[in-house]
Amino acid sequence: MAAGVVVFCAAAWPFTRAHLQAVAVLDEVAGSPCRGGAAGDGAGDDGGLQLPAESAAGQQIVRARLLLAAGQAECAAMVVFHGVHHLGIDEPRLMGFAAAMASCGIRVLTPELPDIKDYHVSADSVRTIGESAKWYAGRRAGRWG
Repeated sequence: MAAGVVVFCAAAWPFTRAHLQAVAVLDEVAGSPCRGGAAGDGAGDDGGLQLPAESAAGQQIVRARLLLAAGQAECAAMVVFHGVHHLGIDEPRLMGFAAAMASCGIRVLTPELPDIKDYHVSADSVRTIGESAKWYAGRRAGRWG
């Protein structure tokens, strides 16, 4: 009986460990304010960037924030877009989520979608999403999503 419990625990450990890591990340995101550790590639003190993007009116500049994991030279990366909210990339839940992901060793780019921020859904938003992903993919090697 005891051997069966040991075998079960050993078999379940990888799943339990992944679950505990997910719970820790969600706990971190749930109540933490955005804190230090943000740095950018040519960025201001808040990790602010300006990305080039195409729009119906031509070339435009999009505000973005890049959060880097402290002490992580090259790590996995992700692009996170804000929802329909007037604060855009300054929305506290998005900032907390991006900071939590960065604290877990992931580089996070959060571009602002000006039309979505102003409660408009347009083709420019779709172009900005695509251009942001292309820009980020072109500036780094390795995995990203």
